Amino acid sequence: MLSVVPFIGLLGVGVQLVWPAACTFQMLVKGEKGETKIVQWTIYWVIYLLYTFVERNLIFFLIPYFPLYSELKVLAFLWLIHPEFQGAAFLWYKFLEKPHKMADEMMVEKLDKTFGSVVNQMISHKRKEDFDKARTDKDE
Repeated sequence: MLSVVPFIGLLGVGVQLVWPAACTFQMLVKGEKGETKIVQWTIYWVIYLLYTFVERNLIFFLIPYFPLYSELKVLAFLWLIHPEFQGAAFLWYKFLEKPHKMADEMMVEKLDKTFGSVVNQMISHKRKEDFDKARTDKDE
């Protein structure tokens, strides 16, 4: 495999795992609020996992035939994580949010139709139990 950058594998690990893990950890531990940060790192990790699966299971035999593959991969992942570009959040807001919202609404409707009566029965039964318990506690 042709590569012009020394230690491109190590650089790839840093760009794909170390920096995103540190940023995700910082966001979670410091409790930094903001929908964009949460979306950025959630979507990044989904993209990373999907890409890694595809790369290791489906296209692994093609990689040696593409010159500068590692460099292009590092650049793509750098675009996804760089704070100025926030490529993962961009992909979510530009291409993925609307289809996901439509699919989510359809799924909620189907689940509500399927399990709605069961859930309503469980809720009403729980409320009745709570009401009966409160009444017996009051009587004592």
